[in-house]
Amino acid sequence: MVEDMKIEQILCQAIEKEFTDEVLCNQAVECVLYKLQGGTKIGNLTSLHYQIYGGEGKAIYRAVAAVELFLLALDMIDDLQDRDNTVAVWSSIPQECVLNIALGFVFLSQHLLLDSDFETTRKYKAAALLNTQAIKAVNGQMMDLTSRIRSESDYIQTVVDKSASLIVMACQIGTVLACGESRVEVEEYAEQLGLAAQIKNDILDVMNREGKNDFWNRKKTLPVLALIANLNGQSHWVIDYFEGRLTYKQVCNRINELLELLENSGALTYASVHMRIAYYRYLRLVEQLPIQDGFKKRLSAVIES
Repeated sequence: MVEDMKIEQILCQAIEKEFTDEVLCNQAVECVLYKLQGGTKIGNLTSLHYQIYGGEGKAIYRAVAAVELFLLALDMIDDLQDRDNTVAVWSSIPQECVLNIALGFVFLSQHLLLDSDFETTRKYKAAALLNTQAIKAVNGQMMDLTSRIRSESDYIQTVVDKSASLIVMACQIGTVLACGESRVEVEEYAEQLGLAAQIKNDILDVMNREGKNDFWNRKKTLPVLALIANLNGQSHWVIDYFEGRLTYKQVCNRINELLELLENSGALTYASVHMRIAYYRYLRLVEQLPIQDGFKKRLSAVIES
């Protein structure tokens, strides 16, 4: 809680200092406060890895704030592109203003890193890491936006690029700031953590009765791909909907039927197995690390958060 409050303070102070337009400043602060309601979960990985690799002191708070702000910017842009989040505070802000705020957050996150109290070489490496993983995420997002996911391998690669790359970024930034270099083992287990977390989100999403649901947006997540594969060759409303022969209005009242199909076809079970495989790989890789048992326990507990 103390760390979360510190991150909030750093972000709000940075916004109030750098965003001199009153409307921009107020809306940006509102977005940050909304984002931090659930705590700094991914940013915590930055702080944890800083400690694991020998980092000490409170300078890491600024890096955690940079990571959280950058991820918030991507969340906002993602919602603008998908148009499927009516709950977030930025959904009530004009879209052109949301885009402007998000762009401001991208640049401000870099500023927070480069203006931190770390050794120059380390903070420049951290900023470069943020940029590299961001470019990877943009590539994954384009694959998703252009509906080119056709197979399970397409889905896995998209998740690795779009989602898992950001988990890798958060972990490696803490690592680099602590010891001066990124670590291969960190990338390996962080990627598995990101993959497992995204599959879990996709399972929960497709089972959502109200609000955001990837199925209605014709997004081919792993459970949806498994369902379509099970129906292959059949004349079915699910196939017709994904191929555009049926509209949302024609099928939106079939949520109970959809959930029954997902369960009976084995699609949910199939996706859950893949999620567990990724989690077990993550735990196995963590267990092999030459670090203190206390840190291993904290890394393992990330799965439950």
